[in-house]
Amino acid sequence: MPGKKVSMPLAVRIARWSRRLSWPIVKGLFILSVVLFVGGGLSYLFNRSDSDPLQMLRWAKSLAYAAFLLGVIRAYWEKIRQRYRTINLQHSEGHVVVCGIGDFGQSLVDAFLDKGYKVAVIELNAAHTEVVSLKSRGVVVIHTDASDPAALYEVNASKARYLFAVTGNDRRNVKIIRAARQTVLDEQNSGGDSDLRCYCHITDATLFEVFSQHEVFEAAHDGFYASLFNVHDAASRFLLEKYPPDAFAALPAAGSEPLEVVIVGQTRMGEALIRQLARIGHYLRWHSVQITVIDKEADAFEHFFSSYRDISPLDDTLVPGVTVRLVRKDPEKIKFVADLDAGDLGNPALVCCCLDDETLNIALALNLRRMLDNDDAPIVACLTSGLSDLLQEKQCRYLSQRNIHSFNPYRFASDFQVLLDDAADKIARAIHQAYLDSLSGENVADNPSLVPWQQLSEEKKNANRWQADHLSVKLREMGYDQRGVAAIDAVVDDPVWLEKLSELEHRRWMAALYLDGWRYAETGKDAVRKTHACLVPYERLSQVEKGKDDTMIRNIKHLVESPEWQTYTAFVDKR
Repeated sequence: MPGKKVSMPLAVRIARWSRRLSWPIVKGLFILSVVLFVGGGLSYLFNRSDSDPLQMLRWAKSLAYAAFLLGVIRAYWEKIRQRYRTINLQHSEGHVVVCGIGDFGQSLVDAFLDKGYKVAVIELNAAHTEVVSLKSRGVVVIHTDASDPAALYEVNASKARYLFAVTGNDRRNVKIIRAARQTVLDEQNSGGDSDLRCYCHITDATLFEVFSQHEVFEAAHDGFYASLFNVHDAASRFLLEKYPPDAFAALPAAGSEPLEVVIVGQTRMGEALIRQLARIGHYLRWHSVQITVIDKEADAFEHFFSSYRDISPLDDTLVPGVTVRLVRKDPEKIKFVADLDAGDLGNPALVCCCLDDETLNIALALNLRRMLDNDDAPIVACLTSGLSDLLQEKQCRYLSQRNIHSFNPYRFASDFQVLLDDAADKIARAIHQAYLDSLSGENVADNPSLVPWQQLSEEKKNANRWQADHLSVKLREMGYDQRGVAAIDAVVDDPVWLEKLSELEHRRWMAALYLDGWRYAETGKDAVRKTHACLVPYERLSQVEKGKDDTMIRNIKHLVESPEWQTYTAFVDKR
């Protein structure tokens, strides 16, 4: 069925026609001036009485001037228009500044243009393939180092609404945010107002931890707010919420088989999925989770794994209850069952293809579908370009009929509900608010966590996020999908079930702390050394500490009945 024809605004049609016809008009004027010049010259030489050679020469001169002037304007039109837009930006407020045009930067530009925002881009590489396209769409593009304060002044960053540092270089991104804060301070010192929200993309885990406690990012400032984010970590949270492995896994026969997940590609997205599985992969029906990584680079795997090696003496244990093994095979050469050894794939509940080559991800997903015995296990191919839009499930039945799904982490991370409405943090906020309500009588000086969400450090926000991410797992263990709120009431009223879920919550809490660098110590809690006396099996906890897990389970009904849960589930379902 043909799509509905969309009428194009008159101004847009005129602009397109002018760009398309400007050079032909210049050529036509030039040719006509030459013809008139030659004709006038010949008439003058042969003294023809039926024509006015001087008039023809005057016309030729006028047309030549017109062709020259129009040609100059056309040749420098983009520079003139860009300069005009840059000057106009100096008198604008509420625009968006994107520093860096990578795949994610492009997704951000697309998202904000679609919402009608003015967008300015600072890109160091003037030869970037997307520059011409961005300029044609009305984007102001500045070619310089975005960490230079002069570049931020040129795009009037202090009056912008949002600024994104996504250059692909962590250190440069941090320098950009510091420079942005200085522009805001300068604006305020000169008597102006600012309300700038900055987002800094950090991929290195160590830098993320260090700067999450830096005073620039730790709390909101007057007229300036900055936060750190990692596209792949955010996307992995959503992917495992959308395709939870425990929802597709066959129940273990005797409770001893692990829940298996296969990740192809030791890429940043692959590593983010491993970390997220280690945080939320804790169940009652399965006592362990086994993550199989297929990649040809053993060094990259060892480098990643060595960061967590001291958690357990077992070589393949990432956190207690979650093991990771490497199948050292080249994904490009996996085309037939014979290309893998027996047991390499196992019986996974979920397969994620996370290679940087998108075409290879699709081909590999199709090949793995033929190799797996279980068609119920979804295969997710991670794609970072517009190819993912073409392979939407409703539009590409060839993949959806084979239970293969495309997922674009950049599209998700640049979604307006994620960026501006904090849709992915709705439940985490509700959990923190419940915590504040339960300790309303305590003093902030005694407990630094007793502050509103915006004032929390990134580390404490993450603690609430990891707890929120496991809520869906607990609900499935309770049977919430079949029985609704009655399933929660039955668990709370049953001491045995309540203790099982409290123990499950404690295991999840320990895994999150282990991944964040915490270790066991015999006494107390030391936030500086990251040691905690409660990093022990549940049965060794005091009744007071067990009571904290108990409270969390009892609070699940309140969370599920909250508007935040309804908003969050609707957000997940429509994607």
